[in-house]
Amino acid sequence: MEEQALEDINARFNEELQQQVEGAQPKGHVYKLGMPLAILQSTGIPDFPIEMTSSKLDEKSQKRGHEFDLSDAVNLPQAIQNPIAIFSYGDKSKA
Repeated sequence: MEEQALEDINARFNEELQQQVEGAQPKGHVYKLGMPLAILQSTGIPDFPIEMTSSKLDEKSQKRGHEFDLSDAVNLPQAIQNPIAIFSYGDKSKA
């Protein structure tokens, strides 16, 4: 994925996130977060589109012990592509 493509994906995500923050996001919305770059693929993440539903983001923002404001998820596509650390998750079927 080119850097410009990632910037475009990130900008679109931020616009859609703002709609969710304002309560204007359609129910069932799916965020398109791009394709995994080499660093993610090197850890075994398949070369498939990365997606997340707005309901999952909302659910995670309210999870006990992990609470955060939805607006804190700004620039999530860029953060995903530039990880600080990558950990193995026990249940691969939930990945």
